[in-house]
Formats: sequence, structure tokens, C-alpha cells
Amino acid sequence: MVDTGVDPARLEALVREYATVEFERRANLGGAPASTASSRASTSSTQASLRPAAEPDIELDPDFAAVLLDALEADPRVALASGKLLRPGRTVIDSAASGFRVTGGRVTAQ
Repeated sequence: MVDTGVDPARLEALVREYATVEFERRANLGGAPASTASSRASTSSTQASLRPAAEPDIELDPDFAAVLLDALEADPRVALASGKLLRPGRTVIDSAASGFRVTGGRVTAQ
């Protein structure tokens, strides 16, 4: 996990709580450099691992990690997975600044 500005006390609590997670502290240079640093760390490991990339302005559903891991474990050919980014109100899918409305199971461009 690459940290770029979490409250130091909160980060220390996370380090203690998640002893098997590797944490790296660095200056906040944006999301892309943090993701790159995490990717580089994963390629230097001899053991395959999950390297999530997340921005600080998102909120994950409580079961997000479990659902994602179940999907990855179900098919060993899958190497990359992502969640669905919903705008506030959970009726519009947000994708690269484009919005798609979800109505009655149908998805339409906004």
C-alpha cells in the first residue's frame, strides 16, 4: 500500500492491524505515481499478490474486496479486475467523466 498523506496516527493503526500488508510512505505526487510504485513493488515479489489502486475520494461497499477476490479466484486466467464507479445516488455509472444512467436494469448514456 502506497500512502501519500494519511494521518500518521491512522496509518500506524493500519500498519498494526494489517501486519501482512506492505506499506510505503511517499510524497503525494498524484494517483498515477502511487499506482506505478505499487505495480513496481508487485513485479519484484516472488509471490503473486493483489495490488489494489484506489483514489481517496471513493467509498467501497463493505463486501467489495470479497466479491472481487471471489471473481479473481473463480477463473485463474483473469489477471485484472475492477469495480463499478457510481456517482452519488448510485444511479449513474461514472466512467472517465462520462455518465451512464441505470434505470430498471438498463444502462443509457447521460
